[in-house]
Amino acid sequence: MIFHKENSVTLTLETVGTSHHSWESYSEILDNMANNLNSEDLLGAAEKIRKAKHQFFDNLEAAVQAEPYNPVDKNAISVLIENIDSKITGNPGLEKAGFVRALAAKIIRESKPEKLSYNGKIVRLSGRDTVIQVTI
Repeated sequence: MIFHKENSVTLTLETVGTSHHSWESYSEILDNMANNLNSEDLLGAAEKIRKAKHQFFDNLEAAVQAEPYNPVDKNAISVLIENIDSKITGNPGLEKAGFVRALAAKIIRESKPEKLSYNGKIVRLSGRDTVIQVTI
C-alpha cells in the first residue's frame, strides 16, 4: 500500500480590485465606540469592544474561487467574503471582495490547474485593504 500526502502551501495575499464594502462601516463604528469612551469605561469596555470586533471579523466566512471563464483573465481568482448585513440578519451570503493579484493567480492556477476552489481565511479586512490567507 502506498501512502501519498498531498503537498500544500499557504500564502498570505493582499487582494486587488477591492472597493468600498459594507464591512468598512462596521469596522469604523466599532472603532469609534472604543475611541469615544469616557475615562471610567476606558479600560474594560474598550478592550471588550476590540475583542468582539476581532472575533466577529475572524468568524466571517471567506471563499477563494478560480474563474476560468473570466473574459478578462482565464487565471483570475476571486475572493468572496460573507456579507455582514446578511450575517447579522441570519441570512448567509458572500460578496466579492476582490481578486488575487494576476501574477499570483497565474502561479496558483498553473501549479494546480484542476483545482477551482481554495481554502481561504481573512487575515485583515478594512476599507483600504483585504488580506487573505490561501491554502493550495
